[in-house]
Amino acid sequence: MFKRKGIAFLLTVVLTIPMLGFSFMLIEGSGVRDALELMVFAAIYVTPVILLYGVPVSILSDKINDRFNGVKRVLLSLFTHLFLGLSFPLFFILVDGSQLNNGGNLYLVAAAVIPSFVFWGMDEVLRSRYLYSVWDRK
Repeated sequence: MFKRKGIAFLLTVVLTIPMLGFSFMLIEGSGVRDALELMVFAAIYVTPVILLYGVPVSILSDKINDRFNGVKRVLLSLFTHLFLGLSFPLFFILVDGSQLNNGGNLYLVAAAVIPSFVFWGMDEVLRSRYLYSVWDRK
């Protein structure tokens, strides 16, 4: 499981950083030239959060949802990833009430939803029987 989570983490970072850079670009209304700077910004702040919060959330999701099978497990895993992913920035939004009225919330929500969804997707792809057995071959 830890090998799968590590690979899912690396793939998530590689896929998420450009997605967040362009999402932040759209939120700001800036040009394509600013996308690289926004990707660097996203990489600096989001990568540690994915590692220190996202990986444990994914492990917890596996522990919670392993008793289910098939589509039910997949959907409950998606819900768990998104719910716990969104709870991280929502905590900060609620603690700092001043952010409830400004556009900064879109950054936090994008920085939570996109990596949560991508991590879930990468983990499910790696978990599938074909790819999972390929990773475990010696």
